[in-house]
Amino acid sequence: MLDSDSVAHDFLAHLEDAEKTDLLNTLLALNHVHHKNTDASFFSYRAFKKLFDRETSECVQSYRFINGRNNELLINQLKDRSFLKSHYRIEIFYDLEEYGYQLIEALLAELKESLLVKSYA
Repeated sequence: MLDSDSVAHDFLAHLEDAEKTDLLNTLLALNHVHHKNTDASFFSYRAFKKLFDRETSECVQSYRFINGRNNELLINQLKDRSFLKSHYRIEIFYDLEEYGYQLIEALLAELKESLLVKSYA
């Protein structure tokens, strides 16, 4: 498994400019949601019929990006529920290998840098 910085660089090197802009907008929104929901849990009393179900995970949102070399970046936002308590988590896969949130941060840093350089050039 490669480190997050080299994966981000490799993925973005073969991505078109329009797709980079779309990826940047998606990652900025994801970053905002992630920082609001990380280490937070909440109680839900709406689904009493599921009250005694075992722990479940539900995909809230999923993003999929493919570059020119058919490398795939897959980001899943999940809501884990156990009893009445829910937690937020995120899964990040690059070519079916799981990475941590550092990959999103590396992608954001490189996208901001490259798009700012192009806009001022």
